[in-house]
Order: sequence, then structure tokens, then C-alpha cells
Amino acid sequence: MDGAQWHLVKHTLTKNDPNLLGSCLQNELARQLELDKDKKHRSFSWKLFRTLKKVFHATKYQGNTAITIPPFFKEAGRGKERIWGDDTETPQPTIINWPGLNEKEKSELIPTVLITDNWILLTHPLGTGNKSQPPFKESRKIARAEGKCSRHKGWWREGKDELAKHSTPTEVWVSTKGQIPETTRMAIQEALEQGHKKDTPTGDH
Repeated sequence: MDGAQWHLVKHTLTKNDPNLLGSCLQNELARQLELDKDKKHRSFSWKLFRTLKKVFHATKYQGNTAITIPPFFKEAGRGKERIWGDDTETPQPTIINWPGLNEKEKSELIPTVLITDNWILLTHPLGTGNKSQPPFKESRKIARAEGKCSRHKGWWREGKDELAKHSTPTEVWVSTKGQIPETTRMAIQEALEQGHKKDTPTGDH
């Protein structure tokens, strides 16, 4: 069992409801199948997430499902929904996969990101014709590239690690309130431009 799925199992088993585990897994599977149908949805590489986690000291992940979320985040959720991890009152450094959230979850998340600066957001270009467009007013773009930083759709079914190069770039946005060192920005840009053929194995955290 992969690390992300194990986090989900451990979380649901603490609920002391034998029926809850199957229900949670079914819900996550149904959600993942819907995401895979979306042509714009990205399952970003774990190589990229490891870089972002390291340079941004991120402990929390927002977006996607327990089936594809990297297991090396202490907390994971979608909007107000907790997938695994402890509820914390203080906002934690967070990586946001914007296409991995639906409109309701985005609206639930926005009030928090508007008053904090400890988050970093990944998305495809939101403007027409692949033009950059802020996901919300209080955000600024720090990187954009067309490297192989995403896995192929459905990778989780067969466990394949091959990376894909999409026809649209990947963008990284941060809060207008925060300051990003140039060395950090360059590390993120290089991660987006990487040309590796395969993702890093799950055991390498």
C-alpha cells in the first residue's frame, strides 16, 4: 500500500466506524476518476513537490485525492475538508494544487490565503490562450515553464513513473504579502524546467 493511501486508512480507522473506511476510499476513487477526465488537471511530479517542500518548508498539501497526494506531507486536505493529519489553528506552510480543487473548495480556501503569506500555488495558465492570470488578486507569479514536471494521467492505476510534457505551461504563484529569495525562485524555476523521464520512487522522501 502506498504512503498516501496508508495515511487515509490510518485516519479513517481512528473514527472507530468499520463502514467509514470503505466509504472514504470509494469517495476518493470517484473524485480521482473525475479529475482524470479534466484535460487541464495536472498530477504534478513528486520531484517537483519535494523541491517545493524543501525550499518552502511546506508541511500541508491542498488539492487532489488521497490516491495521488504525496505521502511526505504531514497534513492534506481540500478546502475545509481534512484528508489526513491533525487540525491546527495556525495556518501551516502549504502547497496548493489549484486544479485539484473544485470551485467550492477554492472558495473555502481563499479567505485563509488572503490573510496569510505561507503558501505556494501551482496551476496551468488560467487566462485565455495560455496567458497568465492570477488565481486571485493577492497573488503574484514567480515561475513558469513547460518542463516534464507532471505524471501521465492514470499513473496511479499502474504505478508508472514516466513523466509527461504538457502542451500548456505550469505556473507557480505566491502571496503578494510575502518575500521569496531569488535563490528560492531559481530553484523552483529549475524544478519546473527539468527534463527527467521518470519521477522519483516513493521511498525517497
